[in-house]
Amino acid sequence: MPDQSVVYLDILGFKSYTLMDPSGAAQLLLDYHDSINTKLATMRDFPAQNHTDPRLQNLALAGEVGSFETFLPFSDSVFILSEQPDLLVRQVSRFLIDSFQMTSDAFANPENPTDPTAVTLIEPIRHGSSGQSPARWFPLLFRGGISFGNVLTPQITAIVQGRGTITTNLAGRAVVNAVSLEKTGKGPRLFCRADFRNQLSIPSRDLLAEFAGGQCYELLWPALIYTESSPPQVEINSFTDLFLPAANLWLAFRQQPEVEPHYLEFLKLIVRSTQTWFSMRNCLESTNRHIEEKIMSFGLQELKEALLPS
Repeated sequence: MPDQSVVYLDILGFKSYTLMDPSGAAQLLLDYHDSINTKLATMRDFPAQNHTDPRLQNLALAGEVGSFETFLPFSDSVFILSEQPDLLVRQVSRFLIDSFQMTSDAFANPENPTDPTAVTLIEPIRHGSSGQSPARWFPLLFRGGISFGNVLTPQITAIVQGRGTITTNLAGRAVVNAVSLEKTGKGPRLFCRADFRNQLSIPSRDLLAEFAGGQCYELLWPALIYTESSPPQVEINSFTDLFLPAANLWLAFRQQPEVEPHYLEFLKLIVRSTQTWFSMRNCLESTNRHIEEKIMSFGLQELKEALLPS
């Protein structure tokens, strides 16, 4: 079997969410299930190749999952296998963005600023009236690693509802290496080493940032929220789409030492990704001004130096 790219994703904070609210944690699994099904339906009904405008075609292609030869979920973890590394970088980035945006509006406009995950659900109208019920929407953020190399995919027997069924399992050095990268750093971050980076074209490598003195690399996945379909001065407005909900999560949980570093690293990642994307379009100075303005207006003054070092 040819060497393949292996992506390992693990839901950030899933253990804590399960102990806090098992139903809310389980909803995260359904959320990424819905995200994948939506992408598969879009690929079937509105495939990217139907667009005649190359910019729209590239935008649609990034939102698909055609590079995912295998998408293998179990509990809060997912393995993805791919033989198209350049397309994989774009599509896994969009998958991470879309997963977070499943519930990010609740964090951008929280009912309770001290706990943005607390929401009120409106139940269907019955007998002329509707009801309300409290719930928790946890942020669907992943951490993990990407590796490249030999992968074995043995077909094994599983038992589901008392019946045997055949399912795919994974083994191989690339699988082990992808899993080992998960805890390289805090926050919803995806790391890789040179084995994967060497498979990428120059434009795709631009989406990787050196980490730990070049020992590994970090995928700047939030950069894929920006597109080529609009001028940079318009695209920069998408910065708020990720930064505001992340800022409110940090503000709400900054006194929790086990949680705060993850949201701080998320904020830093959004800033780095934005700077990288706009720097490649010669707009870094105006981008930094925009970022500084949002840092101040969103109440993150104490993080200004951490997010925008002078």
